[in-house]
Amino acid sequence: MEISFNLRSLRKSIAGLSLLALVATMSFAGIAKAQTFSDVSTSAWYYEYVEELVSQGAVGGYEDGTFGPGDYLTRVQAAKIMVLAYLGEDELDYSYDAEFSDVDADAWYAVYVNTAAKNGIVSGYTDEEGTLTGVFGVGDYITRAAFAKMVVASAALATDTTDAPHFSDVAAGAWYYEYVETAYNNTVIDGYSDGTFKPGNNVNRAEACKMVVLGETPTVRYSEEEEEEEEEEEEEVVEEEVTTSDATLTVSQGTVIAGASVPKGATSVQVMNLSFKATGDAAEIDGITLHRTGVGSSTDFSYVYLYQDG
Repeated sequence: MEISFNLRSLRKSIAGLSLLALVATMSFAGIAKAQTFSDVSTSAWYYEYVEELVSQGAVGGYEDGTFGPGDYLTRVQAAKIMVLAYLGEDELDYSYDAEFSDVDADAWYAVYVNTAAKNGIVSGYTDEEGTLTGVFGVGDYITRAAFAKMVVASAALATDTTDAPHFSDVAAGAWYYEYVETAYNNTVIDGYSDGTFKPGNNVNRAEACKMVVLGETPTVRYSEEEEEEEEEEEEEVVEEEVTTSDATLTVSQGTVIAGASVPKGATSVQVMNLSFKATGDAAEIDGITLHRTGVGSSTDFSYVYLYQDG
């Protein structure tokens, strides 16, 4: 069995353990509310992620004092952030050459791309058959799928597709499927409210900072205890005697409920009105099974409500 460790990630994990007792009383990583960039307000959702990576020396801003949180990130910029955040400047290898045809040895980004390649963080483009082309794509923007792969590789996260799929646009056969699902199960990404991840969209600088910071301190969305409890419950199921009848139950969808309220401050909800009609003998409904898919835990039904009329 081959075991490898990402040293930067390991150091951060150990450091995270020592801070565990302080989390309850300290703000995010102890970051002071000081505004480094003119366009990164202290009230912005990405403020703490940007500032954390600034403190690590992994990101910087533009000469005009801005950060450009909405600007797309290029592949070489992504490689630089990964190397500095997860490996550290001391791990830069100026002698290694990954032999990408479009990476000039004298370019400022060469050492970051080559170091990332050496550590298995990047590998460049492949053709339709999956064969490496030797091209890195230095001037290309990086997609959300490709960036998720970089984070998973940099953080040395074990492949985890528990309860997958979580996104309607991330198919099991996609090359990025395992990376996106692993990132989700380690709380590195959440996706959009419509249940999509949008893997082909370009990632912007604010989103990238959030994913990198969360990748440094991954949190598993489920626990082994929960899985064991579910298995025990399944084992305890006992066959029961079923009483049959000649009743016929018809289920149809009624009209949409007018003026229905949205529970618990949810931003989007589909309301169904189902009609049950029995003919012949009397019929009794002893259970309704719901399946949850998309963003969130597939076992979380805390915001689902059922109402009986009549």
